[in-house]
Amino acid sequence: MRNSTVLSPQSNANTVETTVLAVLPQVGAAGLISPLVEVEPVVLDGILIHAIRCDYYSLIPECRLGAGARLLLGLDGKRAIIRDILCGSTEICLPEVCPSCGKPLHWFGHSLRCSDPAACPDTVKYHQPDAASFSLMGKEGCHA
Repeated sequence: MRNSTVLSPQSNANTVETTVLAVLPQVGAAGLISPLVEVEPVVLDGILIHAIRCDYYSLIPECRLGAGARLLLGLDGKRAIIRDILCGSTEICLPEVCPSCGKPLHWFGHSLRCSDPAACPDTVKYHQPDAASFSLMGKEGCHA
């Protein structure tokens, strides 16, 4: 299973509801940890969406994104976006250690970062040539 969904360049105002299955940490090139929100697979404008990559871990507790949360998804150009959080989750879990090397994580602005990115295996070998960039729509799309 791929970690992200490549979307078509079409813009579409259609939306679809889905449920969060899990929020998984992913290591990026600079040692920053991005949350990958796995959802019950849904089709939007002919595109199968099974995960959304968010930009910042600080949005996970702020917007109550966790297992069981109900989301309204849409497309914005090439990006799958969360248009609204219909029902937040009570199961908010933030990782404490790097999923690649097991070293502690620390806050770096709004993001979590591996404490030793130079030695972290996933930071060193990071490469996703076919992955589109997804993000959580601004705070206005997050409701308690």
